[in-house]
Amino acid sequence: MEDLIQKYGGLTKLTQHIRIFYDKVCDDKGVKHYFFGIKPSVLIHDLTNYRSFAMQRPEHFYREVPTQTSSPQARVTAQVFSEIFKHLEKQLKTMGVDWREIPRFSHHLVEMFDETRSQPADTVKSVIPLALVNLENLDKALQKKGVLTRKLENGALAISKSYNLAYPFELKLNLENKLICFIGKAYSFAGASLSDHVVIDQNLQKFLENSRVRFPFLRLEINNDEEGMFIEMKHSFSYSNAGIPTRMLLNVAKDFSWRFAEVMALDKDECLINVLDADVSL
Repeated sequence: MEDLIQKYGGLTKLTQHIRIFYDKVCDDKGVKHYFFGIKPSVLIHDLTNYRSFAMQRPEHFYREVPTQTSSPQARVTAQVFSEIFKHLEKQLKTMGVDWREIPRFSHHLVEMFDETRSQPADTVKSVIPLALVNLENLDKALQKKGVLTRKLENGALAISKSYNLAYPFELKLNLENKLICFIGKAYSFAGASLSDHVVIDQNLQKFLENSRVRFPFLRLEINNDEEGMFIEMKHSFSYSNAGIPTRMLLNVAKDFSWRFAEVMALDKDECLINVLDADVSL
């Protein structure tokens, strides 16, 4: 979503229109309870600090009204949510956003609003404060949600297929730069490795090219280590002084794992080792 924010005038312009959107919702008697107890300043604060916790999806995901990602206590009826979505789309149109990009922009903005609306109803704290951000506390937060994890020798967390996660991946935490990085890997059956002449298995290269055509917004590369060559997918996002919202972290993890599973599904020639087919977890 950051690309859209910058493309259409930056965060300052967006927050101006979010305030207008907020006022219009509050003036609409049928849906004004959507922001009950929520001040616009809190919406802006959370949007500013949590906007990186959104991962782009394939275009077909944006054709319908999104699923609510708020806690069950904060959810509204489908009719109300649909009206909220219409208000937001109209405001983005007024803001000058191209009609082809309004669906993606509005989907991810609503995710931000759902987080803001959920936090007051949370009975257990759902944000890891900045001072407590470390791999151990991230691990604890994920395990409390039913995510199966394992610490690796390289200092990362191995995330197994669990909690509606479609494919295993690794989580790395960069405390110095306040970055979280998800990494998905799939090794080549050919066992080829990069050399001084950069020899790349042709099937792997073909798979990479096809994957980039199908998913141009994903960060996909061919890499290697002592175990051989592999397709690697990475998604890095920052957290701020406001800490890490665990609900949104899990949503990004789910999106990442499903995107990597969809990439793996393109392997019709079976040039990659699929750990799910092999019944192996990270």
